[in-house]
This record gives sequence, C-alpha cells and structure tokens, in this order.
Amino acid sequence: MIRSGDLPETGRFLLASVLNAKVAAHAHLAVLWNPRSKRFERSVTYDSLLGFAWDAFARACAGGAPVRICARPGCARPFQVSAASRRGLGTYCSTACRVAAS
Repeated sequence: MIRSGDLPETGRFLLASVLNAKVAAHAHLAVLWNPRSKRFERSVTYDSLLGFAWDAFARACAGGAPVRICARPGCARPFQVSAASRRGLGTYCSTACRVAAS
C-alpha cells in the first residue's frame, strides 16, 4: 500500500523505472579501442533522435553533464559537454569537426 507521504519517493522510483526502460530500448553502450589515443573509449549509439532525447533527459535527471549535438554541418553527433566547455565552448564533438567548420 502506498501512503500519501510516500508519493515523492514513489514518483522518483517510477521515473527511474521509465527512464531505465526507455534508455535501454533506444540507446546502446559499447566500449571501443581507439588506436589514435591508444585508449578504450565509451561509445553510445541511438536508434533514433527519440533515443537521444531519452538519454539526454536521463542525464539531466541524474545531474550529469549536458549533451549537445555537434554543430558542424553533416555531423550531428551527440556529445557530452565537458566542464571546460561549459564556459561557452562545446559547439563541436571533436577538434576535427571544429577545424572543418572554420
């Protein structure tokens, strides 16, 4: 039985359940080796713009860094904005896109 005092906690639990289901259905996580940086990198791909939107909403709910879409024409890759980029930078997903756009 849910009591009226439990509603905020119940609502948070329900929101987390919905977000987990939607992100799991539309976003796919992979760890890939990057030969240029010689490091493993985390990569997220989305089935559609809806998948990206659910993931961005989940990140916002979790208080994570904002996610933006690369501004270079033809790229449109989503990327997480770093702390340094929050000063107004963070328009492009990579240095290559930034250079190509200038």
